[in-house]
Amino acid sequence: MKSFIAALSVLSLTVGAAHAADSSSHRYVVESATPPMTRGKAKANDESFGVHWLRSYSTADKTKTYSLYEAPTADAVRRAAALNK
Repeated sequence: MKSFIAALSVLSLTVGAAHAADSSSHRYVVESATPPMTRGKAKANDESFGVHWLRSYSTADKTKTYSLYEAPTADAVRRAAALNK
C-alpha cells in the first residue's frame, strides 16, 4: 500500500506540473470506501461545482477507491461528493 501511495503522489505531481500555468484549479485525491457511482449523475453534480474527475484507482481487495479530481477548492470537491452519495 505504501508503494501505491508513493506512486500516486508522484503521479499527482507529474500531472499537476502539466497544468501549472492554470492557477485557478487544483488537484485533490479522495479516498472512498464505496465504489464510485455511475458517471452520468456524478458528472452533472461535479460540473455544477467546477469539479472535474481525472481518474480512479482501487485497492486489490476492492474495499477502497482513490480518485483524482481537479477543482477550484477542496470545498467544491466536498460539496460535489455530498450530492453524489
